[in-house]
Amino acid sequence: MSDDSNNGHDWYILCHLNPKTINVLLKKENEGEFWDRKSLPPSPFKFFIPYFYAPTAVLRGVFHRFVFVQASSQRVDELVHSKWNQEARLRLFYYRRHDGTKVIASDAEVQKLIRTFQDENLNFYIDKPIEEFAPDDTVIINTGPWTGYEGQILEMKVKNGRAKMKVGLNVFNLAESIVFTDFKTGDVIFKDSGKARLMSNDPITQFEEEIINILSHKYGKVKSADMQESDALQLRKLAAFDRVLVEETDDDYYRFLSLRLMCASLRGSVRKAQLLNEVRQCVSGTTTPSTDTEAYMMVALFIATKEASYRTALKDYRSSHPDAPDILRRYQSIIKKMRAKSQ
Repeated sequence: MSDDSNNGHDWYILCHLNPKTINVLLKKENEGEFWDRKSLPPSPFKFFIPYFYAPTAVLRGVFHRFVFVQASSQRVDELVHSKWNQEARLRLFYYRRHDGTKVIASDAEVQKLIRTFQDENLNFYIDKPIEEFAPDDTVIINTGPWTGYEGQILEMKVKNGRAKMKVGLNVFNLAESIVFTDFKTGDVIFKDSGKARLMSNDPITQFEEEIINILSHKYGKVKSADMQESDALQLRKLAAFDRVLVEETDDDYYRFLSLRLMCASLRGSVRKAQLLNEVRQCVSGTTTPSTDTEAYMMVALFIATKEASYRTALKDYRSSHPDAPDILRRYQSIIKKMRAKSQ
């Protein structure tokens, strides 16, 4: 890629099933070995075969067939229809969309892809394009070569109180997406300020505070139409936590599951029945908690069912465990104001 005449020009994306073979053939073409001397010498071009630069075996597999060529459309056509290519067992051919159009990438994107390969801190893969970005999950990438590009949160996991995200962005004129698998909250800028506040630092604690505030408003003495409207809007935003993953081995798993049940109950969501069943399975039908975690789940079960036995269980647990977490006291002060279901 010594020639600079194509700098800044777009790259055509082509395919070949043997990267080593096409690498040799394109070098020969560029050096004029296929020139018949009866016509004008062919113009030089740049080419980039990602297979040789991909940092992992998985990515080499993903990029195995791709060949990027930076040249005019006429020159690329000459390569594809050249005698040496047409007579080969494996041919170089255009990479096309489903509608048959050729896929072209900007020079800026290809240079960013090369730098992405070189960045050892980035873990990523290539996938099909993202059809539509959800506004609440849209972020601006804030790290690495793609800084400033708009991306979509595809998955979020919370472990030990910290969030990690799988973020995808469309590239190559929407022909593919590149998906980064372990972005932290500081690696993106949330376009939605409310989402930024919820997902920064400790997301589950933020979730918990929002639920407690909404419960306090709903069952407190002071209410207003504006407060109710604001809380309803916040509950809709909190529904995004249904897409957050917390592994069962994490200490926060049962707390998070309980919060999701409370949120679904307050929203009147169809998810409530499933979450209620999951929490009930976790406590194995008991209404006599023996741990702080089980006491926490009693709170969620009472909010979801209004069955007095769960509220009584929390009260008894706190009476027998004076060193129980203060969060249980806060919940108890709220749910004691709630009307239980009549027996």
